[in-house]
Amino acid sequence: MTKRPLRSAEIAASICVEDLRRFAQGWTLDGEYRQLSPLTTEARRNVLGHFIWWLNREGLTTCSSQEIKGFLHYATVGHKDPGGRYGVAKLTKPLRPRTVKDIYGILRSFFRYLVEEQYVEVSPLAAVRAPINRADQIQPFTESQIEALLRETKKTRHAKRDEALVLFMLDTGVRASELCGLRFNDVDIDSRKAIVLGKGNKHRSVYVGRET
Repeated sequence: MTKRPLRSAEIAASICVEDLRRFAQGWTLDGEYRQLSPLTTEARRNVLGHFIWWLNREGLTTCSSQEIKGFLHYATVGHKDPGGRYGVAKLTKPLRPRTVKDIYGILRSFFRYLVEEQYVEVSPLAAVRAPINRADQIQPFTESQIEALLRETKKTRHAKRDEALVLFMLDTGVRASELCGLRFNDVDIDSRKAIVLGKGNKHRSVYVGRET
């Protein structure tokens, strides 16, 4: 099969790795002064840090769509490396499909920022198809598992507090980070309602049962 010639836009969509490092720092600062949530800023910093680490490991001096595809492939299988993913020995578990797609989404936002700021004319990610996100088959806790969790709370130093935390998570499904950010004034005991700060720096209401 004859390969089609590359369009001029695809050829131009290449960035020097050293420039990429500088642009990445600017993008992080951009998110901080626009007051994105700390979780979003940290996720951006981690993904770009890992991306640049991988480019350096491969000895690459420019970044195009091919290098992005290579990095996304590495993010998927890097846990098989002897030293673990990103050279971290404890990162030996495969990433969930949702996580790989999140990495793609962060890179897409970054390269879109570069185009908007006129650092590049074309995003190299334009030629990279998004990963497929197959829904995780997460099973709810069984009654026996819930009972086991609550039994363990009674063995801790702050049994009542820990029991309340477990019940709160079971009732609301909040993330651990959202629970850790909860403050006394965020909870209305009478209405059994709490206001949590979630992804995207957005607040939402959650409700707990009478036992909790």
